[in-house]
Amino acid sequence: MVKDFFRLAGRWVVSHSSEILAVTSSALTVTGVVLIIKDADKAHEVIKEEREIRQKSKDTLIAAKEDPTIKYSKIACVRDHLTSYVRQGLKICAKEWKGLVALLFAELSKYGSYILLKREISTISAKFNALSSAFAAYRLRVAGLIGEDKEQMLYEGKEVTANVDGVEKTIPSAEDWGADFACYYNKDEVENNFAPDAATNLDTFYRVQDWVKQQLFIRRDHIVTVDEVKKKLGYNTRNKKDVGAKAFGLHLDADEVQKITDAMEQANGNISSAFKIAGVDKEFFSLTESEIKNFLDTNSMFLQPNNLIYLPRIYS
Repeated sequence: MVKDFFRLAGRWVVSHSSEILAVTSSALTVTGVVLIIKDADKAHEVIKEEREIRQKSKDTLIAAKEDPTIKYSKIACVRDHLTSYVRQGLKICAKEWKGLVALLFAELSKYGSYILLKREISTISAKFNALSSAFAAYRLRVAGLIGEDKEQMLYEGKEVTANVDGVEKTIPSAEDWGADFACYYNKDEVENNFAPDAATNLDTFYRVQDWVKQQLFIRRDHIVTVDEVKKKLGYNTRNKKDVGAKAFGLHLDADEVQKITDAMEQANGNISSAFKIAGVDKEFFSLTESEIKNFLDTNSMFLQPNNLIYLPRIYS
């Protein structure tokens, strides 16, 4: 239990390291300013002492011009002034070292956050480009099988009849594209997290939906996949033939993130309420009232992804 906690905590720290460093930088900056203000009186005393020393140097130079017996040149005066300023700076650093060290680490944290963010942005861009390329290649393969016109109809969510590998097939419309990833949520399919009480299982289902929304909002660089949701529900996916499931999932675009961010305060921090207030529909599996009633009666339900897009079952 403790080992799992530290493992999850470590993973969280690594995935949010740039945000942690940014917050640390802000905190250290405030701390540094407070410490510098706190020790300002000590620094002022140093400035006052050195100012008196420099004034004595000036007075000595003036007296030397009037009295030839006083040996003190203008060059010596400049030298003593420079020495005084250097000494003043070192003394101030000695008095204000706590605040200065805090500000130094604040800048280092800020720079570290910048480096990590730059690396994360590069990684996200690379993943996005790779996904876009794979999607474009997939569309080309479909177009090669059934023709560009019919492929475009599929993309627009229309039902298409086409010859695939010498067989005339009716390719389902958009609402059926997720059928390959549909599954029954019952004791025979679920490896864990399945309870004898149907109400408990329904609660688990809703909690997983909340988890999905949390992941989408907190980790905007991460695309939550069908495979992840099934594992979260407790499915044993090791022997399942969900080919390509890991390549499809949900994500939030910048506009959706902004809408949810604006709605969070009104939702009192509740992620599902924020999604509803923002009008952002992001759920893998949704249930109608009749499906919920049937599940509570039978303790099993048919789950079919309702947010998968452009997934024609041409190869099935």
